[in-house]
Amino acid sequence: MISHSKQLIMNQSFNSLDNFEFEALKHSRNYKRWIGDFFKPGLMHANSILEVGGGIGQFTEMLSRLSPDASVSSLEPDEAFYETLAEMPGIQAFNCFSADLIGQQQYDSIISINVLEHIEQDLAELKNWHKLLSDGGKVCILVPACTEIYAPIDHLMGHYRRYTKADLQVKLETAGFRIETLCYFNFLGYWLWGLNFKVLKNTSFSPSKVAFFDRYLIHLSKLLDTLRLNSVRGQSLVCIAQKMPSPV
Repeated sequence: MISHSKQLIMNQSFNSLDNFEFEALKHSRNYKRWIGDFFKPGLMHANSILEVGGGIGQFTEMLSRLSPDASVSSLEPDEAFYETLAEMPGIQAFNCFSADLIGQQQYDSIISINVLEHIEQDLAELKNWHKLLSDGGKVCILVPACTEIYAPIDHLMGHYRRYTKADLQVKLETAGFRIETLCYFNFLGYWLWGLNFKVLKNTSFSPSKVAFFDRYLIHLSKLLDTLRLNSVRGQSLVCIAQKMPSPV
């Protein structure tokens, strides 16, 4: 039985922005496929996968396609989002925090997409993930990147921070992980986010702009990343890291 942790470390200021972000991502098929292609090496050999922060399942279905033989679990601490997540077939859903699962089961891979920035004590959260992974297990992380484009909408969405590559690397290594891949992601998205939300200070998403990016601009964005323009900046950071044994 899972007993909910009394320690609330996740920013729970969910609002219509979160609902829209989840719905938009759920229908952004090309963007999700791009993320899935990056994380496939960290998931394809897993027998068990835990998604931390499943939301309404906007990425959860993708996990079953990336690793069809794996059992997929997803935790979501927000009760309203969990109710939608729990309706997905073939998924074991938990309405709890990661700390509540420690000692219950271990997983071959953990994936967390746009979640860690919502957690004030992010290093403690990474240490929880280390405990939830089996030896040699992989963690796959996507987080918002580049502090200079932290905008009012980040605050409204409950983001404590945007990450630098050095910051995420130090925290992962401190938590007991060895970095396999760590890079900026979506160079074009960096400029679009900076212009739309940092310069123009928009505080809402446009469904038509999200759809336009997923249908047309994503192909340019992937090309720019392939040309390594994302070497110094991107809208997000993506990382695959391996659990190192805990010191005796």
